[in-house]
Amino acid sequence: MPGGIDYSKWDNLDEYSSSDDGEQNDSSDNVRVTQLDAPSQVTFGGEDASTPTIMPSSSCKAPAIESANGIGTAEVTNTKSTLLSDHNETDPYYDWQEKGGMVSITSSSNHNRRLYWSQGRYSVLLRLELFQEEKIKSVQVNGSVSYRDRFCAVGSSRPTIQVHSTSAAAAKSEELKLLLEGELPHAVHFSEDEDEIEWSVERSNRDERFLTITLFKASPIQDVSVWWQRPLMAFDEIEIETKSDSGPQSFQQAWEEAHKIFQQRRQPSS
Repeated sequence: MPGGIDYSKWDNLDEYSSSDDGEQNDSSDNVRVTQLDAPSQVTFGGEDASTPTIMPSSSCKAPAIESANGIGTAEVTNTKSTLLSDHNETDPYYDWQEKGGMVSITSSSNHNRRLYWSQGRYSVLLRLELFQEEKIKSVQVNGSVSYRDRFCAVGSSRPTIQVHSTSAAAAKSEELKLLLEGELPHAVHFSEDEDEIEWSVERSNRDERFLTITLFKASPIQDVSVWWQRPLMAFDEIEIETKSDSGPQSFQQAWEEAHKIFQQRRQPSS
């Protein structure tokens, strides 16, 4: 690359892409670093590495979930959310709330629906309560990136999720019901060789039915993990416990490490 590396682009990370230099490469090793759009925690390196909390500017805040109209023949309802972050080991669904929690979705018909969420370093699991007659028709996440691009941040737009169902009585018709809709707080990617979101229906040990959705985390750079603080943008954030310090000094060290990795990735191979 003539003239070396233009480090001034670090002042405008959200506008940077590898195409600025007139170079195009489909390899997943190329790096495109942009801003994180929501309060987040990122992990650099191994299990004992720092996980600083990144707080974006207020301009990055997204609005709450709004109702949508005219999506096929779906019955769309307004949803309200209540954060229920306190849980303990006596909860039969404790394992479904690891580094996450449970939120309650209230539809306009006043039916409460539980949404459990948990996460590890590489994925987030959503478990949505299903009522007896509901059959899942489709689970869609618009804005997911490919497996090849899983280590590239994807600008300021957020992926959106939609879950549609039918009832047993309406199984032969095209009438759909919208169970869940909203913006995800961070980027997600498809699994390898797939272009659809992974989901299944399971029964708990209490014989309750849940839709389980697996969301794979996309990160702004390899060796970085983003820790979610809420399952959807409509919900309040919660504090995620990690092993490391999340103070300003820890953030500075992590950012310097990301800068170093970025420089190494941008150097031409010998």
